[in-house]
Amino acid sequence: MKTTPIKLRSLLENVSEAHQQGEWWIDNGGDLQQQGGEEQMQTENWKHMKASADKIEVTTWELRAEDLRIILEGIKKIMGAEATEKDPDADVGKDGYTGPRVDLLLKKKSKSFKNVPLGVLEKCLPSRVKNYEKGKDPELAGPVNEDKSFHHHHKDYRLYEGDNHIVAIFEDNSRLVFEVHYHDKHGEDRDKWRRQAFSKWKSAANEIYRDVQLTEVGNPIQKTWKEAFQEALKHPKLKDYIRKPHHQKVFDDKGSPATG
Repeated sequence: MKTTPIKLRSLLENVSEAHQQGEWWIDNGGDLQQQGGEEQMQTENWKHMKASADKIEVTTWELRAEDLRIILEGIKKIMGAEATEKDPDADVGKDGYTGPRVDLLLKKKSKSFKNVPLGVLEKCLPSRVKNYEKGKDPELAGPVNEDKSFHHHHKDYRLYEGDNHIVAIFEDNSRLVFEVHYHDKHGEDRDKWRRQAFSKWKSAANEIYRDVQLTEVGNPIQKTWKEAFQEALKHPKLKDYIRKPHHQKVFDDKGSPATG
């Protein structure tokens, strides 16, 4: 029986992977090498990288900004086509980030950071990696607690709860986040209060979005959903749910305090 290599090759080409799978060393210039060792890792700042379908594991001696830049250069070398809908890298996690996820092992301190989104690593700030793990990432308020998470998926945005934050993510992957002020709430009351904050923000944004104003010549002025959610942060119904300005910042999509 004759084989059909052309059909097999065609099938493989249609299954686009966002990153290659395999094992490499990353030298201090960010280039991939097939051979290396712990001595190069310790003295020459090399990294070891292993990639599976949905995870990239990187071992580094230390984790400084320069280490992150080298790691990112190495990861870029194994990145292929843009992730398709069937590729694990295209999946959006409950923290709002797509894949791939990166496990970092710090050899010097025997410390690890698990499932760090590539988007967090791209900041090249070690503090962002540490804050993400602790649930304090200012862009996204860290990973969502499965037991407490509550989601609303709209065709133009996604809204969900973090442990202490409410997060809105929009079509362009920008986001708004605010920290919930719990006052003296404890236990189940905290969960109910956070859910109320979620609902209040959503309903206030809906009111603003649907309140279409007209220009002098009668043309409608439609706010975007992001504009509606940002304006809703100033709505009186959210006043008791957002931590006060002297110890709270409302973050925009770049992690800077939102204005206006």
